[in-house]
Amino acid sequence: MFTLGALDQGLEEVSVDEQRRQSHETLVDLADTGFDWAEAFQHERAGLEIAVRQLRAAADPAAEYQRRFGALPSDGFNLPGESDVLAFGRFMTRVSDLFQLPPDAARSRLDELAADLETLHPMFRSTAPVLDRVNEARAEFDETRQELLRRLDSSRTGR
Repeated sequence: MFTLGALDQGLEEVSVDEQRRQSHETLVDLADTGFDWAEAFQHERAGLEIAVRQLRAAADPAAEYQRRFGALPSDGFNLPGESDVLAFGRFMTRVSDLFQLPPDAARSRLDELAADLETLHPMFRSTAPVLDRVNEARAEFDETRQELLRRLDSSRTGR
């Protein structure tokens, strides 16, 4: 069983300098924005494409949509066609490509993607993450990471 005594002992066995070194290595190894956002959007794409296939196979697609997403779209329910799914795939690939860039570089291209999002099928528009917010989170993570690295570096050098 884990006890505070075991934690105390573990802390005594590892010096503060070693803790700082390990923290620094971990922060350096992290992607600038926390994790692979491009890959995350490809997973999002795959999940929604699977959902479309499952909705098509459902006995009552509208009821299944409502069960999964909480409500039917306000402008009526219809399933995306194959061309809609392909357009969504192209859009998500562009999002993935964009989120491989640093947040500041991506910020200037978000308006273009927002306009493209409006051309997608309503199901995809209603389930897509807000790209500005995602990019803000990426930027905040990077700023925090950089600040922690600066603080760790300054504490190692005694500044």
